[in-house]
Amino acid sequence: MGSKCPKDTTRWVAFGNILGRLLEHRHRLMIHVANKRPVQAPSMQWWVIARALAPLFKQIADTFATLQSPNLVISQHRQEVSNLMADIAANLDIRSTVDAALINEIDPTTIIQRDGWIVTKYVVVMHIHDQGSWAHDLYNKLFDIEKQQTLQEISIFSLSIVADGLQIQAERDSNNNARELEAPPVMPADLVKMRPSVFINEVMDQYRGHLAKHWSADLIYKAESEHHELLAVYRRESNVKAAFDKHDEKTFFNEAWNCLKGHFMQLRQLCGGLATTFPNTTSVESDFSIVKWEKNESCSNLMSLSLAGIMHVKQFEQIKMIKRQSFA
Repeated sequence: MGSKCPKDTTRWVAFGNILGRLLEHRHRLMIHVANKRPVQAPSMQWWVIARALAPLFKQIADTFATLQSPNLVISQHRQEVSNLMADIAANLDIRSTVDAALINEIDPTTIIQRDGWIVTKYVVVMHIHDQGSWAHDLYNKLFDIEKQQTLQEISIFSLSIVADGLQIQAERDSNNNARELEAPPVMPADLVKMRPSVFINEVMDQYRGHLAKHWSADLIYKAESEHHELLAVYRRESNVKAAFDKHDEKTFFNEAWNCLKGHFMQLRQLCGGLATTFPNTTSVESDFSIVKWEKNESCSNLMSLSLAGIMHVKQFEQIKMIKRQSFA
């Protein structure tokens, strides 16, 4: 998670799978290690920590599997990651220390704190007990100092996941670094929550220079006007409002816009471009050639977002080369 982007997520999935296998076959493994290499046998404390963290890895793996869908747009990626962090925080009752009054009300000896987040030792103990009688019994067999160390390890890991996970940014710039501005909303359910002035300032103005190279002033104005109309339709027509209110991060781009039955096509075209959909067959064939080259046998677990970043960087380098040749 420290990477602040989902680029290196396959290692998390792989580690979670290994952890799951170890726990699934723990009895056979413990007997084998005890007989063959007792010095290398994991401690009871290690098994408790592994069992307590396994559900977190399962949640992370499930979310990353969803993120690999090529049909998701950037805003959906952001929401999926946000939901993951919210679920982890809710399950362990992790809270922010922004509320100073909250900290003053809690006995500091009963909590563990890191990076502006806290979790109570009681909740962590209950989480260990939730993992079954085996984890419960192992934990109770530990010495008091081992129990405190175990709670510390589980808590720090969980708090770090939430703190770093909330900083993940899927958007990348031309140098494959985190982009300063987030990708704008492109789903109709998000657009109807934006005032026209906010839409113009945060969406249109950010890309007006680029749009002016390809669209006439009339087409740009029409996209703005259709946003006005979309807001009116959302307020006026209950069926449209009901359909939009059901949309969430699981709703695909075309599915969301198809609810409007062919209306607001200029606005949809604008949002389709911002969502970086492929423009034609030739570019698709080129992109798949790059995918086949990058996603070889050694890199078969690259997720779609990582591949997209690779393609964008290669395209940027090609454009710079074309510019240099044109001025030569």
